[in-house]
Amino acid sequence: MTTLITRTAARIVAPLIFVTAAILFIQGHNSIGGGFISAVLIVSAIALLYIAYGTSDLTRLLNISPSTLNRRILVSGLLLILITGSIPILFNMPFLTQAFLILPPLPFLGELKISGAILFDLGVLFTVTGSLLSILSGVSR
Repeated sequence: MTTLITRTAARIVAPLIFVTAAILFIQGHNSIGGGFISAVLIVSAIALLYIAYGTSDLTRLLNISPSTLNRRILVSGLLLILITGSIPILFNMPFLTQAFLILPPLPFLGELKISGAILFDLGVLFTVTGSLLSILSGVSR
């Protein structure tokens, strides 16, 4: 059983960690950050929630089976990495060649470049999150 202070701190800190992970993921396909560090932050926030609420309460609250969810996240990440890396082969280019999509200038944002690497980073995020959550759920039993 955890204290009220632990639960309150987890309620405040976990969303901040999730937002930080999202920011690092979005900026990461062009600079420092990306899928791996975002996944580590996501799992650290979930670990904090596990500590604050316990595995049974958190599983009941989220209405999920951790092992099934972990496997689905892991497999979807691996598939996304494989598909993202294989698409250039269809265009006679090397595996994992990235492409860019330049969007028309938007007010307040300017010109946006979307890279194919963001899909690869999303696959890394899912793969690392699924792997670390599997380890976390195994250790927490």
